[in-house]
Amino acid sequence: MVKAQPRDAPQTPGATQSSSPLGFMAMRTVLDGARLQDELGAGAKVDMQRAAIDTAAAQQTPGLGMGEAFIGGGCCVSLSIEYTPSSPTVTAIVGVLVRDAEGTLMAWLRTEQPGAGYKVKEGIIATNPGATLVLVVVNATARVRWCETFSC
Repeated sequence: MVKAQPRDAPQTPGATQSSSPLGFMAMRTVLDGARLQDELGAGAKVDMQRAAIDTAAAQQTPGLGMGEAFIGGGCCVSLSIEYTPSSPTVTAIVGVLVRDAEGTLMAWLRTEQPGAGYKVKEGIIATNPGATLVLVVVNATARVRWCETFSC
């Protein structure tokens, strides 16, 4: 679980200010998500996400949080995420970046407008044991869960 903290606050247990390349890539993926979608041709949705990211970045002390985890198990793994904005008056951004054991990168990004509540998204990424994931939140609290296909 990762909870957003003001930039100058100490991180909660389990959340880290990652110095790993995957952590940096995850933070960049979240903060540049609208540009990435624009390059892929996502259309009007890009404008909404760009506005949301700009709004979150314009706040004086947006809450940021990041955590890393290793995915274990013995078979195919499906990731699910639970998240909630830290306040009903702020834009929240949640992103997951996964690097599998073969070096393939997979990402999931969601922007929630002010007023959004608790959400659960299942099956956001499918991968194999041995992968590493980074969860990044802006103005949100989130938890990633994974289960092996045969045990869900």
